[in-house]
Order: sequence, then structure tokens, then C-alpha cells
Amino acid sequence: MRPMNDTARRLERKAAGLGIELVTGYFGTGVYCAGVRVRDACHAFELGALLGDQFGPRVLDRWEGLHARCTIAFPEALVQA
Repeated sequence: MRPMNDTARRLERKAAGLGIELVTGYFGTGVYCAGVRVRDACHAFELGALLGDQFGPRVLDRWEGLHARCTIAFPEALVQA
């Protein structure tokens, strides 16, 4: 995953400093953005508090499997997959 704008670069630096792994999220038609995987709603709130809101709005990207695991995507943090 390669950051394509300043928002993605800032998010990458902040996540790395906190030990949070970024993953590729998908939002809209053909738009790849940075995201973080979360286990549940509590984990999503914890990560939201750690990362702050300076990276634009967050959206729920997808649910995976039977374990309610999802990715919180940052649509303004554009990346190349």
C-alpha cells in the first residue's frame, strides 16, 4: 500500500507511531484508501480515540466472515493498492 496524498502519509506516520497496522480499504467506485481492522465496536472506539479525527470522516468498509470483524476506512487517505 502506497500513500497517494498528504492525508494518507500523515495517517501512516501516526499509525506507525502507535503500532497500528494500516490495511487497504475500499470506498466508492475504484477508490482505495487507508483503513484499520477492528474486532468489535469497542475496539473501533479505542482506535478512533487514538487516531483522532484529523484524517477526515471514517466509514465502515466491510464485514468479514462470522466474527463481526470489519475495516474502518478513511476515504480521504488515498492509497495505491
